[in-house]
Amino acid sequence: MYPTTNLTVLFTIYALLPSPTSSTRATFGEFCDNRTIRCDSAAFLTCRNGTCTCLKSDAMTFSSSQSSCVALAGEKCKFTVVEEFRSWLEEVGCVQNAKCSPSSGICACDAGFMEMPESGVCSPKRVFGQGCNSNGECRDDLKCVQGQCKCDPEQAVYDFEQQQCVGLADAACLNERCTENAICRGYYGGHSIDSYEEYSGEDTKCVCSPGYTKSPEGLCQVGHGGACDLNTQCLDKLKCQEGTCTCPFQGHQTFQEAYQDCYSLIGGPCTPNISPKNESSSSFTHCVKPAICLPNGHFRFECACPEGMVENAERSCDLTQGRICSSERSTSGGGGQLKCDTLAPLFCIQGKCQCEDEFKIYDPLAKRCRGLVGSNCDRGGQLADNSFCVDGAFCKQFRGSDTKGRCECSKYFVELRNRTCSVVEVNNNNMLLRG
Repeated sequence: MYPTTNLTVLFTIYALLPSPTSSTRATFGEFCDNRTIRCDSAAFLTCRNGTCTCLKSDAMTFSSSQSSCVALAGEKCKFTVVEEFRSWLEEVGCVQNAKCSPSSGICACDAGFMEMPESGVCSPKRVFGQGCNSNGECRDDLKCVQGQCKCDPEQAVYDFEQQQCVGLADAACLNERCTENAICRGYYGGHSIDSYEEYSGEDTKCVCSPGYTKSPEGLCQVGHGGACDLNTQCLDKLKCQEGTCTCPFQGHQTFQEAYQDCYSLIGGPCTPNISPKNESSSSFTHCVKPAICLPNGHFRFECACPEGMVENAERSCDLTQGRICSSERSTSGGGGQLKCDTLAPLFCIQGKCQCEDEFKIYDPLAKRCRGLVGSNCDRGGQLADNSFCVDGAFCKQFRGSDTKGRCECSKYFVELRNRTCSVVEVNNNNMLLRG
């Protein structure tokens, strides 16, 4: 801002001076002597050092288009003129792209323009992508973000066709405009109104049109399983394959609705060392929880189960035998509650993953529970090749049942105290127990 002083006295002097004729009025920059050649007082000029200049050189500038001195932006443009027994309000014009405020009597830049403190003129506000130091330097719908005029990253995105910021999905509409594939809806009392035209209030929100899904960036794109023609129509992590938006590595990934992202199954590709700062990037591939990303020895990375866990039928991870567990069962990767190995199968008993009862024992090589001698078995469904029973035992069919049976030691095997079977050797007609 430039310093201002009351020009009442100057205007009073001009009022008392005899009005010169048009032939003797000099304009800005011309010679004057305040006797025969006077400056044009109607143009707010005064004679200073033999030259016509603006009354307040630090608060005014001469406008050729207006043929008059005008007030700079931020300076006074209304003054009280006193002449003996009367006074009136005199208004000075403002620099280009500014108007005299009726309330403050100060020249203010028009909408879309900003005051330049060094010169007092009004210059166009900076547009999208131009450099800035503060929000006031940017166009009204933009903010100064990291030294550049940009849309509010939390609320809007720039539409290059419309040359303005438009509202993101679930954010407020901007001038009734929303990102592509979204519509502006009015809300009253928390309830949506079907069309914006039905609503005249200011509480509006951008909502994705039917068939489109909000992306993590707030855009509206075709979600998983939706019809498409181009990859750009699909959510960032999806690809348009055979006319449908799907995960890029079909058969090796699963789409999780809660995160709107593709997660690789055990053995699927992954990106190592993803930091929280960039984990949402479209170039990164996550593993289903609780799997981790490990090198596979072939210059690639694959999802694998961490120590103490084993792959399950869904290609996620379950807890192995002896691991601490919770009796509240839930699906792996669902609510975060891990299961005991469902293929063994193991059960959470007294806070640890164990075989179902004392008639079964865990085989770490086979990674499953096997029936001890006396354990019930199923010849039809439970490993019909007899591998359910411990080594040296078989599933002996119950009388009257086609499939049900009990584990017993096979021929040439004998039951031990721990209900396992040990082979018997015959040597010189003597039976020797091996093991």
